[in-house]
Amino acid sequence: MLKKVNKLKNLKVSDQTKGLQMIAQVLSIMSLALALVCPHQSVHAQSEIEFGMDQADVVDIWLITDIHYMAPSLTDGGQRFEIFQKQAAGMDYEYDPDRMEALIKQIETAQMEGEQPQALIVAGDLTSNGEYQAMLDLAEYFGRIEALGTEVFVIPGNHDIHNGWAVRFEGKKTIKVQQTSPADFAEIFADFGYGEAVARDPESLSYLAQVTDDWQLLMLDTNIYSETKGQGQSESQGRVKEETIAWAETMVKQAQVLPIMHHGALSHFRGEVQEVQNDNELDAFQQFLVRHRIPLTLAGHLHTQHITSLQTPDFTLNEVITTSFSIYPGKIGRVQLSNNSANYQQIDLDMRAYFQAGAYDQYMTHLAGLHENSTHLIIFDTLYNDDELRPHTEEISEVFEALNLSFFKGSISEDWAQLEVALSGIDDHIADSDYRFFNDYLDLILSTKDYSQTELGVGW
Repeated sequence: MLKKVNKLKNLKVSDQTKGLQMIAQVLSIMSLALALVCPHQSVHAQSEIEFGMDQADVVDIWLITDIHYMAPSLTDGGQRFEIFQKQAAGMDYEYDPDRMEALIKQIETAQMEGEQPQALIVAGDLTSNGEYQAMLDLAEYFGRIEALGTEVFVIPGNHDIHNGWAVRFEGKKTIKVQQTSPADFAEIFADFGYGEAVARDPESLSYLAQVTDDWQLLMLDTNIYSETKGQGQSESQGRVKEETIAWAETMVKQAQVLPIMHHGALSHFRGEVQEVQNDNELDAFQQFLVRHRIPLTLAGHLHTQHITSLQTPDFTLNEVITTSFSIYPGKIGRVQLSNNSANYQQIDLDMRAYFQAGAYDQYMTHLAGLHENSTHLIIFDTLYNDDELRPHTEEISEVFEALNLSFFKGSISEDWAQLEVALSGIDDHIADSDYRFFNDYLDLILSTKDYSQTELGVGW
């Protein structure tokens, strides 16, 4: 049963999740472990719905999230930046401009092939830590994308607004730089949602965007931030304000509405399906979604590709989390909307088409190294003081590197045959371990191995 402590309103972490905090560093923010198995709105129904779509009426949208862009002008690549990069839990800051250029090139290629997305959604955490200059840089990229004919719609993430960690790196020093205020964000991205919105919420940076006559995007600001300059790290938890829910109530009656947010509406740490018997077990925002029969939400924040669902006696709410744009190997969520369905599919960011061969190999080696290093550090820290397991640190780390990569990509089910063999090789080492690091995490892995996390078809 879905417990109130897991709801978006407070986003408090359950006792089970607290035991996973060590591994949360490896998973860049937190780990996930569910899969969608509902019979009438499940991944098993995906191909059936997709092939029933009238392609002439399909709206093609791409979604990226958690770019964590660092403006090149804010770092000299010196010692302090290198330390920051090593502590980034697999996120890459060095190639941020290259990923944006590759995205533009990919849209150009899609345009030439007649498959250009009508819109690009950016679901929060645009920047490393809310640096004003990084916002300006991104606005230039988004302007180039719109010049190609693809509309851009953005919402902030928990890193973006009044973040006290907005800095530039200079040698061994970090120097505070201009933060981004809520008003700054709306002004900078006026051409990318805020200035062309059908309606804006006066209590947050939420807004309603029209993509077709039949479809609207409910772009929700789920972040907790001060209205004045931040003094420290930004708040990671999220919420939807009561006032914002009241505003949204008036916005969802004229067209089919697809909610987009940074923090998800559902817990991604429960079983295969989260079941509730009545609306009293839901928080206010979940009640809003169920009441208006909105069957799908899209979000980011967790950095890991994942699909889950919440099932009431007469309705199923599905949620897709798209993996971070800043983490190996780089993914995009593709959403196709028709008059009666929505289809989600994970696609690759095509870095190969942007780089020359040698540069591409160097880039992928760099990203893979960041990922492997973040896993290795956690394993090393966990086993350093364990006399029995310490000799097997490298062996265990290699297996968990493979597990983490599949978990990030949402490809555990596709990779399971090889992963199962690898796990059997270290089973003797960890079978009797009392580390929740291993026990809880492997439970999460096992709960996702039978279901795809990268495709979903939902009837509307």
